[in-house]
Amino acid sequence: MVAVVFIEGEKEHVVEMAVGERLMHASYKTEFDKDNFGECGGSCICSTCHVIVREGGDSFAPPKPNEELLLGLMDNSTPKSRLSCQLEVKDEHTKIVVEIPEID
Repeated sequence: MVAVVFIEGEKEHVVEMAVGERLMHASYKTEFDKDNFGECGGSCICSTCHVIVREGGDSFAPPKPNEELLLGLMDNSTPKSRLSCQLEVKDEHTKIVVEIPEID
């Protein structure tokens, strides 16, 4: 199991995930309050599951063109931005920390 920390403002939500699970699904196990987070259910078509990876990002596969396109259209995207529906937990992960950015 891998500890995943979701940071939302001043709050932290920690969940345990199995290898092979996607981060977006871990967010459903937290109590953070973001309307419409992961609205498309993981199809990589809406960008509502945008996170900023603070720790553990080096082990994720690089973004595919569709994810890069969606992130490029966002005003609050950063170099560490990813869509959590595209981030799969791997054996190499020990801890993952992601920030839920403010929506402009």
